[in-house]
Amino acid sequence: MWLDGFYSIDFHQNIELLGNLEHFLNEEIKFYDPKKHEIICDILQSPNIEFNLFTKKSKYFEKINAKYRKQENEPKKSRLFNGASLKKRILNSSAKRARSRSKSKSRERNQHESRYQDDLNATIISSSRIDFLVSDFTIEKIASQLTLIEWDNFLDIHVCHCLNSKAQGVNCDSKQPIDPNIINTQSCLFVDNYLSKSVYKMIQFNYLLTHWIAAEILLSDTSKTQAMLIMRFLKIAKKCCDLANFSSAFSIYEGLQDITVRNLPSWQHVSSKSMQSFEKIISYKILFQNDPFAIYNLTKSMNLPVIPPMHLFLLIVQQQEHGSFQLPNGLWKWTKLGFLSNLVDQIRNVQQHFECNLEPCEEFVEGLLQRIYYLKDFDLNNLAESSFLDYQSQKFNSSMSTIKNLIPKKRAN
Repeated sequence: MWLDGFYSIDFHQNIELLGNLEHFLNEEIKFYDPKKHEIICDILQSPNIEFNLFTKKSKYFEKINAKYRKQENEPKKSRLFNGASLKKRILNSSAKRARSRSKSKSRERNQHESRYQDDLNATIISSSRIDFLVSDFTIEKIASQLTLIEWDNFLDIHVCHCLNSKAQGVNCDSKQPIDPNIINTQSCLFVDNYLSKSVYKMIQFNYLLTHWIAAEILLSDTSKTQAMLIMRFLKIAKKCCDLANFSSAFSIYEGLQDITVRNLPSWQHVSSKSMQSFEKIISYKILFQNDPFAIYNLTKSMNLPVIPPMHLFLLIVQQQEHGSFQLPNGLWKWTKLGFLSNLVDQIRNVQQHFECNLEPCEEFVEGLLQRIYYLKDFDLNNLAESSFLDYQSQKFNSSMSTIKNLIPKKRAN
């Protein structure tokens, strides 16, 4: 069932078997379960229908991408959450605004090329810095929109994409993004060595989200501001866990656990209640590490579409793929193959039986992705060094102010 949409299987039609199956459905299943009887009969009557996991994806994006499909002349429109096209569109719009301003200010464009370039860079940087602030939005809104972005990336992944991930460059290092151009010639379950752009896209977004969390905290001016941001991100991560978006929650956790952020003195200002949220995220991470079927169990208990941490899930699948799939006498290890099939089938179960009913906000998503792509090239070590120097200077100024306040008192005595 979960091979549908990935491999085309061509068998000869057995008319006698179909007739017996239809007679069995009408005589037995129809009275036992009418709903299942209707579904199976529809499949039998229309065998060429595209019955796969991604049919609901187009319905889901009907609402989000309505305004992007108005122009019928373009053969293909980019989706709202496509990071590369969105980044290009944002930079182009910023360039157009800067160009119009420079033309209105002066007609002598050739004499002011350097000034125009400075205005262009200032426009892009200021729009990236000022237009989006984490404190301007509620925790529920940030968590819900992150869930929608992750759900979009999650629906792109087919069950077969979760297999043979080691050949795609997925390893234990979650701090570095994977290289989609790696081709491994090692033996695997499938004959063809394919590269899944969908898995790469989801893991890459998680990496960018982790980097954004750390950069936002390190760019704060004071230690108290950093502590406020840390507590806010912890609340967002907790809300993501409540929405079953464990992918974003664990990305926020990784960003807070980065060594440049973890060594900040601002952690002493974080409240104990926020640290309880931190411990809750850790407990969920331990659950995913120890229970291979955590997706199925959490989906059953929470009754929500569970978005798993894809990098961690692929590492669990790699553990089951380790070793040969055949015995020395040539027989297949059906127990291993069955366990591996049930393990990755959790992805299909979530995609097929659940929908994400959150309300999208295009303006917020564009501002968030704009900010993420702006900060992705920032060096965290340099930011941490400048943050440490600011902390030392603030500490020195506060100590000097206390000394200055004590000196007049001593002179008066």
